[in-house]
Amino acid sequence: MTRNRFALVGVSVIAAAIVAAIVLLITKQGDSHSTPVASRPRSSAVSSSGSSSTSPFPAIPPPPTDSGGTTSGSAAASGAPVSQEQARSTVVSYVDDVNQKDRVSAGKLICAELYDRWLQNIDAANSDFNYVITNARFIGSDAIANGGRVAHYALTFNDNSTSNVDFTLVDESGPKICGESHV
Repeated sequence: MTRNRFALVGVSVIAAAIVAAIVLLITKQGDSHSTPVASRPRSSAVSSSGSSSTSPFPAIPPPPTDSGGTTSGSAAASGAPVSQEQARSTVVSYVDDVNQKDRVSAGKLICAELYDRWLQNIDAANSDFNYVITNARFIGSDAIANGGRVAHYALTFNDNSTSNVDFTLVDESGPKICGESHV
């Protein structure tokens, strides 16, 4: 009888130790997710960088709003033209976010008019998030009538394929991507 009692006590102690270890691991994992984004490692196919998240499937933010607070209809420009530097910086940030699979940061760079379509396409076979861009070479840009700008890029992907892409940018309280076409 005593032998069974000692075995039962031993099993109980081991089970309690396992539960304590699991609780400790869960607590430590919760703390590691609070690391500020700026201190997380990041790699980039382009020279500029934006913010990043290490989770491949973060919560998607609500649609952006233009300066009037609306989320639908045509893109409302705030009147300030998008400069070439702003266009380049925005596209570079978007490419970095796509390569990092940071859907939240990438979504913040999409204009209100395009956001719902972009969000519906986020898991589709042709989604930007299914590709890794290894090089984004800026070719040039052109101002457009609404104060926006079209930035021309030659993109190289991890399978060594290439594509020339025009990114259309508009100003919605800052430059936002409002079109992407392969030329």
